[in-house]
Parts: sequence; C-alpha cells; structure tokens
Amino acid sequence: MSTLEKISPTAGQKKLLMMHLLGFIVVNVILWILCYSGDHKGFVYPWPIWITSAWALAFIGHWAALYTRYADRGMEKYEFDAKN
Repeated sequence: MSTLEKISPTAGQKKLLMMHLLGFIVVNVILWILCYSGDHKGFVYPWPIWITSAWALAFIGHWAALYTRYADRGMEKYEFDAKN
C-alpha cells in the first residue's frame, strides 16, 4: 500500500504559474530583440541566453513544485507517534 497521495495545484497556484510563463515569454522576447537590434556588423554575442536559460530552469522548478507534489501520510503518522 502506498502512503503517497498526489496533491493537485489550486486555481491560484495555476494562475501564478501562467503569470510566470507570460512574464518569461514577454521579457525574453524583448531581451532577444534588444540583443539583435541596431547596426551590428558581424558577430553579436548572444548575452540573453544566460537570462533565458536561468529563468527557464526557474520556470521548470516552479512547474515541478506544483505538478509533482505528494502528501506523505507516513510522515504524518511518524510525527503523531513522535509526539505521543
């Protein structure tokens, strides 16, 4: 018998995740446009890649925190037994 039970995210948590995604997309589009706009002759260092990759990892972590959560009923039993 498994003591793990999946915890579904609330509507508010899903809304915050979508706001995070929207902010990620809007800001990164602006950064990439700024990087490649202007009068460049030759190679342009793609500096927004650092911001994009770090923010993407943060978004993946945010998503994982919402959609891969489990309630451990065994821990609740352990804490109850430890108090008594």
